[in-house]
Amino acid sequence: MAYQLTIGGVSTYDDLGLLITSDAEMDPPAPKTYTVDVPGSDGVIDLTQFAGDVAFGQRTQSFAFRVRGSSPSGFERAKTQVSRLFHGRRLPFSLSWDAGWTYTGRWAIDSYATSRTGGTIVLKVTADPYKVRDDSPLTWLINAAGGVTLTLPVGRKRVCPTIQVQRTTLVSHDG
Repeated sequence: MAYQLTIGGVSTYDDLGLLITSDAEMDPPAPKTYTVDVPGSDGVIDLTQFAGDVAFGQRTQSFAFRVRGSSPSGFERAKTQVSRLFHGRRLPFSLSWDAGWTYTGRWAIDSYATSRTGGTIVLKVTADPYKVRDDSPLTWLINAAGGVTLTLPVGRKRVCPTIQVQRTTLVSHDG
């Protein structure tokens, strides 16, 4: 199986014939830091984790693709197709080497390069800082008659679940 991305339901290798090169750049999201400089004191007051955990900015990722077995006219077709499908759009995507997780971000074509033997396309995405588990349902249907304890599987991302009930219900969180 070739390494590939699935962007908005379209597989870069299986559907478009794009071979991902080893030039993928996948930077982690930068932590947002907050400091206060107090006049007349040494150092700063670090408030980065004041609300409980570190917040993160968006992550930038870049992927270089070679158009598989392409002539110059085939490269132009691939370039047009990739532009129409992805450029400027905010789409979910997954990486074949990170199975079970979905990212979301805005895609842009960074560059095209062509030669007599084909060409390369570099796609860049500005993605949300967190990836989401594919097997985590958005809605949980629980029969809580008699009382139940429910642990929601989340990662590091802060979440605020919405609880809907059919009858008067007592919900307790952290005591």
